[in-house]
Amino acid sequence: MSVVRGTGRRTSGGVALSVAIELVLCGWWVVTLLSQHAQRTFDRLRPLDRIGLVIPNWRFFAPEPAVHDFHLLYRIRDLDGRVGEWADAFSVEERRWRHAIWFPARRREKAVFDVCIDLMGLGARPLEQRASAPSHRLVAAAIRRMLRTRGVRDVAEFQFMLVLYTGYDENGVPDYRFVSAPIPFEEDPDAD
Repeated sequence: MSVVRGTGRRTSGGVALSVAIELVLCGWWVVTLLSQHAQRTFDRLRPLDRIGLVIPNWRFFAPEPAVHDFHLLYRIRDLDGRVGEWADAFSVEERRWRHAIWFPARRREKAVFDVCIDLMGLGARPLEQRASAPSHRLVAAAIRRMLRTRGVRDVAEFQFMLVLYTGYDENGVPDYRFVSAPIPFEEDPDAD
């Protein structure tokens, strides 16, 4: 901003420049806000940004938000052949106000979510390919480790199941997406 010496007033050129900058920034802010809308009709100005840096794309929850939650369940068969009930392998921590600032458990929940997405794609594969997939091996190793940590004894084998459900919507029907074949408990190729 230019100031006439001694008067403390702006020159007309300085005022015009200041107003022009404010208008450009306000326009950019409006275009940025509109381009975040889920309605794709607001994306008409995005092609003007050839390098993709002037109009950011900060759509919350990615282009398609997740509308389902996952449950990873497991059950064990003991050495006597009795099969237990399905139980939660990983629980989701109830949200608290402090989680807006500090929520390290969210990383584990996100990892479980990502593994579940990968598991859903295994359903059409042959059984041998499913068991050798990294997501299958990861879940099997995590459940095996959890059972050992909890001190569960006399386990011959276990299974896990992926259930898709609507979360807080009580009217939704669970969708059973993936059930593993029985996995021997002692057979752990990734044991450290």
